[in-house]
Amino acid sequence: MKPAINMLISISFILMMVLAIVVPVQASTGTGGTSGLFDDNGNLLPGVTDLGEQTITGADWMNLKIGPIDIVPTGHEYVTTDGKTVFVPSTSTLIAMAANPDESGLSNTVGDISVYDPIAAQAIWYGATLGAISGNKDAQAEMASWGTTLLTMNVSDKVKQLISEYDPTNFANDVNKDKTVWSLVNYDIITMVGQLLKTDVNDKDISTLYLTYSSCSASPTGCANNICKLAPQEASCAAAASAAVAKASTSYAGCPASTIVPGTPSYSIYKEAPNDPLVVGQDPNKRGADVGYSAKIPPTVYTYYVAKPVYKTIRVCTVEGGCGTTGASKKLGGRVVSATVLDHVDCEKHVEVYQESITGLGATASLSQESINWINDKLSAYYYRAHTLQTSFNLIPGLASASTYCSNKVCYASGSVTHIQFRDPGTYGLSLVVRTSGTPVTTGRTFSTAGSLTVSFIAVRLIENGSN
Repeated sequence: MKPAINMLISISFILMMVLAIVVPVQASTGTGGTSGLFDDNGNLLPGVTDLGEQTITGADWMNLKIGPIDIVPTGHEYVTTDGKTVFVPSTSTLIAMAANPDESGLSNTVGDISVYDPIAAQAIWYGATLGAISGNKDAQAEMASWGTTLLTMNVSDKVKQLISEYDPTNFANDVNKDKTVWSLVNYDIITMVGQLLKTDVNDKDISTLYLTYSSCSASPTGCANNICKLAPQEASCAAAASAAVAKASTSYAGCPASTIVPGTPSYSIYKEAPNDPLVVGQDPNKRGADVGYSAKIPPTVYTYYVAKPVYKTIRVCTVEGGCGTTGASKKLGGRVVSATVLDHVDCEKHVEVYQESITGLGATASLSQESINWINDKLSAYYYRAHTLQTSFNLIPGLASASTYCSNKVCYASGSVTHIQFRDPGTYGLSLVVRTSGTPVTTGRTFSTAGSLTVSFIAVRLIENGSN
């Protein structure tokens, strides 16, 4: 039974902490494992999946009660694109987790992000104290460890450590680099607080802490049914895929071997328009040049076979030649018994089709060395002090953003970089690099291809393009 009880406990606890100690709002991260949730400005990354509020059932470690009412553990859950599970417990749930750190999964975290750090720390301390008093050995071990740390702490070294970990401007950036950091109120933290407040209002909870887990199986909520579709790189999904591959490869010898056939990609980069682009100084309308690109990644097909043994029942004699009803065979005293033996093995065919998403795209244009030499050696003979002005361009992501999508498990990237203002005449080499996510049975891949376009220069006597 949840109603407003969780909210009431959370608010009461926070008010008690605020009245006890008045501190500035601050944020901190634990050690490692914090990347993949927020961008460098503190916003949730676009690929993060919000699984909403979760209610954890059958949690014996959640032993907070008010009279006959059991307080059900709740929290908000996210899944990152790199396979992490992120759990945001309500304050009452966090207290109970700290009271039972191993059983609740609090000890399994690979990192944490707190946007109300003093309150989160007080909740964990309060929960651990309750757990230690009630006889939980894990909580007692944590309390003993903290006590030892306090007794042996070198205050000067601790102050130096806190100073070195304080970053008032790059909190979210450091979170994405898995650094341990803390800060007072700044733009990143305000953005994170806004996200936390929004979920708290929707869930009718008070939360203070993001707990990150390397695998959903280590989190208090366990794994969602569709976790392998949401995050194919999630640890348990990758392990299950590896186990399936291993099982198929060791199947009954009569079955065909498993096969993994990655989709054959097609990709290109090319000049779109106009037919004869001019350098920007001689292009009155600043038309420039357009470069198009495209990529297509068909799905990966994984075929494997599962051996299905087929048995039959036969009748055999316990003594060779001794099951006749008369004569010598009868004297041997054999008897007929039933036995189940392998008759044959059927090979059950399974086919899995996985899409391979495009996770990165880069495109550049670079003036050829031949054209650079032509400008410096030949063109400068006609035009005094002629020299190159800009020999390379970062097209994607510099001048345009990549457009990628998947449909029917085929993934695409396509688009144009328009009105590129080339300042030097000559032949430009075009380069396209495509990176993919891989699938549960394959690793990510990188492909590259090249193209070219020519930018002309109108000389006094004739039209030159730097190719001669």
